[in-house]
Amino acid sequence: MAHRGRAHQARWLPPAGAAGPSGGTQEELLADLVSLLSGDVDADLPLSELCRCRWTKPLPSTPLGLVLTASPDGGMATVASIEPGSLASTSSELRPGARLVALAGGGRRLSRPTPQQACDFLCSAKEDVEAVFSPLIDRNGFIVTPEQLATRTPSRSDALRESADVRKWQKRVGSAKAWRAFSQSRPERYKEKVRRGVPAAVRGRVWMAMAAARAPPGFRVDGLYATLCASRAEEGGRCFEQIAKDVPRTMGGHIYFRRGRGDGQAALGRVLRAYASHNRALGYTQGMSSYAAVLLLHLAEEDAFWVLATLLDVCGLARLFEDGFPLLHHCYDCWEALLRKRMPLLAAHIDGARDRPRLREIARGLYATAWFQTMCVGGAHPAPGDLAPRIMDNLLLDGHLGIVFALALAVLRVEAPAISALHGEALVDALKALPSRVTNDNALFEVAFDMAVSARHIEEREAGGAPESVRASGRRTPT
Repeated sequence: MAHRGRAHQARWLPPAGAAGPSGGTQEELLADLVSLLSGDVDADLPLSELCRCRWTKPLPSTPLGLVLTASPDGGMATVASIEPGSLASTSSELRPGARLVALAGGGRRLSRPTPQQACDFLCSAKEDVEAVFSPLIDRNGFIVTPEQLATRTPSRSDALRESADVRKWQKRVGSAKAWRAFSQSRPERYKEKVRRGVPAAVRGRVWMAMAAARAPPGFRVDGLYATLCASRAEEGGRCFEQIAKDVPRTMGGHIYFRRGRGDGQAALGRVLRAYASHNRALGYTQGMSSYAAVLLLHLAEEDAFWVLATLLDVCGLARLFEDGFPLLHHCYDCWEALLRKRMPLLAAHIDGARDRPRLREIARGLYATAWFQTMCVGGAHPAPGDLAPRIMDNLLLDGHLGIVFALALAVLRVEAPAISALHGEALVDALKALPSRVTNDNALFEVAFDMAVSARHIEEREAGGAPESVRASGRRTPT
């Protein structure tokens, strides 16, 4: 992962080689946007970060539900708010803070409109309206609102500290010899450094090194990924059909996976189809796309494929997605046992009245599934951008799901006062929305590490003993 400019100006960039075998999709998208804009784009509006959406007005008088204001740097129309349930709210990538770069409809085009020009154009439009806009993007590539951007932008001192940390990590992953010396000579120090969070600039290389250390000799086969990518659609059957449905709705809040013909969605589809062809017994199940998408933020797609295969096949996470979801249901049981032991009063409150078992079952399924099956990335209330990559740091370090249990306990501990005041469906809704309410991932992870959830806490209680993921690693989560 590359960074450009000074440390406090670092931005997310696609991994090297992210375009993949097909290529060309990004160039086609940019050509369309240039045509729509009818001119050059300012340097502060990079084409790779522009989005587009289309609204169909059922009646000429139908309002879009946009409240516009002027941008502070030149008067361009900027979204101040979006009315819930309106036409504009159907565009998931359009959020407050986005600047309207161009509008088109009814044979008319308008570039860089002021708020008044945009309002006049949108109100007078009688049919489809197409908009090109520049969303606010945090340094991890996620589309955010002004309030979210303020909480995710590091101070200058933090950025300088991070820059120094990057230089240290670059030495650690500079060669195979350097990595072995770092990870094997002082394993406790190595774990501590990973727990603190791997810098984005080197995260992909660190993930590959950790995955390679877990995989058996000969696990990665040169040329196999290209062969798997060549699998015909008819060979994939229903798996490929489900992948085609899931890819557009995976991590839509990241600029790399935005709707349309971006490279991210194409790469994600190839990785998932390749794995389904590689492991035909498992194929594809909804939720795998979230794991693959997180990997693609920091890895070229062939590397992402092999790290995904390591997580599923070597670390045993495939059992989250097997028929009957054995590991997922076991995680439910372990989670409830941990919650009752660590926070008994809150556990009793969440369980609710004992004469309402159906609500209790629905509650745990609705809010816990996203934690284990999608790494908090999926669902209607995804976690902030920094959370999922740090979960992946620890998944690859430990080889099991202990960090997810620890984080879930940490989130509930932080939110316990608010959760304790809710009941019924309001309680379920609040539990589902917990990941999206995380604003300081460093503080959250510190609480999680204090929880000291280890592999023995999530051991299988069935006759089969511990889950394969626990048996394979023999390691513990943060202590």
